[in-house]
Amino acid sequence: MLEYLTPMFFLHTLFTFGMGIWILIARRSLLLSECWSAVYVAVVLSPLPIISLMDFFEYQDALMLLGLPLFLLPIYFVMRSKVFSAIGITDESFQLAIYDALQQLNITYELIVGYIKLTSHDLELQVTIHSSRGIALLKMKQSNGKPILDEIAKAVVAYYQAHETKANNISVTAYFISGLATLIGGIIFLHL
Repeated sequence: MLEYLTPMFFLHTLFTFGMGIWILIARRSLLLSECWSAVYVAVVLSPLPIISLMDFFEYQDALMLLGLPLFLLPIYFVMRSKVFSAIGITDESFQLAIYDALQQLNITYELIVGYIKLTSHDLELQVTIHSSRGIALLKMKQSNGKPILDEIAKAVVAYYQAHETKANNISVTAYFISGLATLIGGIIFLHL
């Protein structure tokens, strides 16, 4: 079982350090599809079915361990594919990026508490900003709004590439600490 935990520790460390370094080098916020998060979870948890299969021959209750990750990962992937995450944002920079994206795409909108009503498409864009943590989420309330959400996300990325915005380093610090803690924990765990 230890041979499967080593890649899990390594992949988590690589992901968290990679995210932190990307934002630090780019010196701007990062917007990415949550599909990458789902792929990350699938890759990191991929040894679990193998471990469960090995345990199945020793324990009767291991069937649940085998079925749970295999059943939940596709559902998680579908749910996360409709969400975009922004990392390293500030309140002001993210709002400006959203408004600029909507103007660039000629989308008329109305600000309503909790979401932005895209009146030209009769869709509702949910924007959740956690500026104290430097993160935000973009999600279309209706399932048929995914193509519009993709266009908005591309326009937000273009805004961040074209404008000098300061990244919120709280999320960068959190990724570095998480990666470092996983690395130290993995080293300690492997030497036990």
